[in-house]
Amino acid sequence: MKKLLLFALILLLAGCKTVKYIPVETVKTDTTYVYKQQRDSVLLHDSIYIHEYQKGDTIYIDRDRWHTQWRDHWHTDTIYKSKTDSVSIPYPVEVIKEVDKPLTWWQRTRMHGGDVLLALLGGAVIYGVWRIRKKML
Repeated sequence: MKKLLLFALILLLAGCKTVKYIPVETVKTDTTYVYKQQRDSVLLHDSIYIHEYQKGDTIYIDRDRWHTQWRDHWHTDTIYKSKTDSVSIPYPVEVIKEVDKPLTWWQRTRMHGGDVLLALLGGAVIYGVWRIRKKML
């Protein structure tokens, strides 16, 4: 009886399953920030201009002074570049398929026999617990 119960337990725990590998796509994004500073300089130069002229016996000298000035302008540019790559990496995925072929009479008998066997096993456990309890009282 113990061997039969052990055999039934082994049949209940046994099963077949196949694993199918399906490639799944992943997306990777690479982001780059480019920070650029540029100097733009301008030189402003004014020179001296001397103008001499005479009115009567007086000589006039007009003088314009020169002036040099640097003007610096800093231009800052920040550029955002994004590149997306898609890579497919295979990993195991369980796939459930519907079977078009119906079960044979032997497979149906084994499936229903498993239900009956579980019911008998449950009944045996309940009977054993009832019997042990009866002896204790």
